This record gives sequence, C-alpha cells and structure tokens, in this order.
Amino acid sequence: IITGRTAAQIGETAAQLAAETNKKVFTPLELDLDKPASVKSALAELIKRGRPVDFLLLNAGMVPGKERVLTAAGIEASQAALIGHHQLTVGLLRAN
Repeated sequence: IITGRTAAQIGETAAQLAAETNKKVFTPLELDLDKPASVKSALAELIKRGRPVDFLLLNAGMVPGKERVLTAAGIEASQAALIGHHQLTVGLLRAN
C-alpha cells in the first residue's frame, strides 16, 4: 500500500514503481497527513480491508521556515505530518 495526497499522485507513483520492479503489487491509498479527517478516512479504509500491516514506513515531514505556518486544522505545519503518523499508527495498533 502506498499513500499520497491525491489519487493522481498516487496512481503515478504506483505506475512508476510497477514499471521499475516489473510487479503490480502496489495498492494506492489517499492520505494527507496534514488533515486529521484524511488520516481517519485512510485508517478506516485499512481496517475495512482487514489485511494485516506487516511493515509501516513513516516517511513524511517538513523542515519549518522562519514563519510559523498553521494547517487548516490549526496544527503547526512542521508538526502536522508527525501527528498524522501518530494518529495512523495508534489507530492501526488499536485495530490490531
């Protein structure tokens, strides 16, 4: 399962990975870690699929600039992805 902010972005990445590996095993899932509703939606979809997650690579983040930037949810942008990772991980653990 690979994630990204938009279906188009994820589809492109899945196609590129399939071409590079000669394997069509990449399942796209929309997930914007800056948006708590997106994290909840992706978590619900993963739980609904009922497949175990054997490995979770948390690879998103942001280096803050000089000015403080808040997301639409009021979270400091440099921390939003980290909080999204936490919400996703804890949700998966709670769902076993």
